[in-house]
Amino acid sequence: QEVLLFVYPDSPACESALQRRRFAVTRYWYLQRTLDRSCLREVGDGLRALRDADAPDVVRLLSRAYQGQPGARCFAPHGRLEEWAQYFGQLTRGTAIGAFVPEASLVAPGMSSGLCAAAIVTALAPHTLHLAQLVVDPAARRQGLASRLLDGMMAYGLAHNRSVATLLVSEDNAAARTLYDARGFVPTGYFLHAERPLGRRVLTPPVAASA
Repeated sequence: QEVLLFVYPDSPACESALQRRRFAVTRYWYLQRTLDRSCLREVGDGLRALRDADAPDVVRLLSRAYQGQPGARCFAPHGRLEEWAQYFGQLTRGTAIGAFVPEASLVAPGMSSGLCAAAIVTALAPHTLHLAQLVVDPAARRQGLASRLLDGMMAYGLAHNRSVATLLVSEDNAAARTLYDARGFVPTGYFLHAERPLGRRVLTPPVAASA
């Protein structure tokens, strides 16, 4: 019914080629910063490392946080809970975007139950940490949780001989881009997310030649 792509463009012409084929295209900027003492900030209490038992709560958190957002289609195309579970499994058990680092992946427990924020971190290389996912419950936003999770990841990296932190962010996510800019992340490239309905082509059978 539809085609979704997430690609690294070898050429600037890739974006226009997709648009000519009626794909809706969004850039995801690849950001990077060097880890040094300037990135150390007060993280505060209330955060802890992600545990295996947190998986169901993280999946539900992702579903709540991205409900109704078009940008979530590159993670869970139809927003279904099983799609979010598959996405979480890809982050924590796959290697496409690095090996999962549970000690650097932090969560913020909610006031009653569940989680109100989470950061999932992977290792792209021996000295590079990658922020694979940062998510905050809509009811807990504007409380500095995203900043604290990001700062906690960088503090972990600095304490464990990591020299670089990276992440991807949609060009449409103005709030996240403001945070990452304030923390010294700079763009070094971009990926493209593209989607379009597949549609149907009606094939006309050939007309038989008359005798």
